[in-house]
Amino acid sequence: MQQRALACLLVAAACGGASQSNVRPLGGILTVAPATLDFGDVALGREQTNRIVLRNTGLVSMTVGQLAQFADPAFEVKGLPATLGPGSAVDVAVRYRPPQLGTHERMLQIVTDSPASDGADVDLRGHAVRGLATLSGDSFDFGPVVVNETATQDLLVTNSDGRAETAITVAPPLDNGVFSVAPGGEQVLPSQQSIVVRLQFRPDRVAGFSSAISITPCPTCSPRSITLTGRGVDKLLLVQPQTIDFGELRLAAEATRGFTVTNTSKGPVAIEAIELAGSADLTAALDGGQPPRTLAPGETISGSARFHAQNCQETQKIVRAPLQPSENPQGSRAVGVALEIDSGRLQRQIDELAFISEAPAPVVGRWDPARLEHVIAHLLLNAFKFGGGKPVHIRVERNGDRALLSVQDEGIGIAREDQERI
Repeated sequence: MQQRALACLLVAAACGGASQSNVRPLGGILTVAPATLDFGDVALGREQTNRIVLRNTGLVSMTVGQLAQFADPAFEVKGLPATLGPGSAVDVAVRYRPPQLGTHERMLQIVTDSPASDGADVDLRGHAVRGLATLSGDSFDFGPVVVNETATQDLLVTNSDGRAETAITVAPPLDNGVFSVAPGGEQVLPSQQSIVVRLQFRPDRVAGFSSAISITPCPTCSPRSITLTGRGVDKLLLVQPQTIDFGELRLAAEATRGFTVTNTSKGPVAIEAIELAGSADLTAALDGGQPPRTLAPGETISGSARFHAQNCQETQKIVRAPLQPSENPQGSRAVGVALEIDSGRLQRQIDELAFISEAPAPVVGRWDPARLEHVIAHLLLNAFKFGGGKPVHIRVERNGDRALLSVQDEGIGIAREDQERI
């Protein structure tokens, strides 16, 4: 009997000891991930939100909150307090909005009502930068642009301030009639990225134009003014002189005059061809080779106009050069340049030429003046050309009901084998 009582005492003692050393109060157990929340670079005026996950790995529900004294203008916690059941989790949002430049750090202390959990600490870090985007220019001159054509230039905006996302704001131009910009409004720029702001100029008349757009290069920056200028013109090439007058020339004589062509635009222009219309007595060509020719901005090339007097009349020709832009950054289509070549008053200088004319009697009739002049001019031209400067004999006489005109020179003559053909 005593042995049984001792055994029971030992068992009771053993059970009591086990109860005091291994049994803990029941409650929730908190785990937090991540333990450090680093926001990196954030631009002033911008904000960034990251999340932490709170999980209850215990067997009893618990309430999770933050210390009441946590108050920081740079960090804001959303989602606490929260109740976590056994095995459940909740996302807590932490927003970082820097109030000034520099580094910001704060410890977020999370507490619970569970006797089995001591809570947790989360280290919050962030660095505020200006977020200032750089612009490729403060003024853009489109130069001369043909009326109702569109010229384009690009403004490059780059975010190279730290590793923070930033935002710019593009305001429309003051003169929406001839200048335009795209894209407009607020544009988000990731770190180390660029955006192209396309500027366009479309003049509606021959005149000079100026305007401005404003770009705010960071969320807390003041707007910057970008100046836009341009000039509406009727052509991109300047020809000097615009008129060539050869004055009075003797039949069969030749004269040459020079001219220049200058590309006044902001981009290269290609002269594809030279088209001649008008009298065959006048010709024009570019020096150094015929088209196609490409003129760089501001480049000048020379040419020559030639007049070979073969008709006894005023002669005029318009020389047109159809143009096409050569990878023109303005995006505008060039127009043809016109050079007016005028022979002036081409007249026979009878006092310098020797004529021997014979007209035994007047010959009266009805003629076509233009055709008659054309025939006589060619006959005289041929006589002057091959007459060797000797007198030219002209005879007009009546032959029945016809008029007979003969022109004879004292030159080398026409070979017998060519007479039939002529």
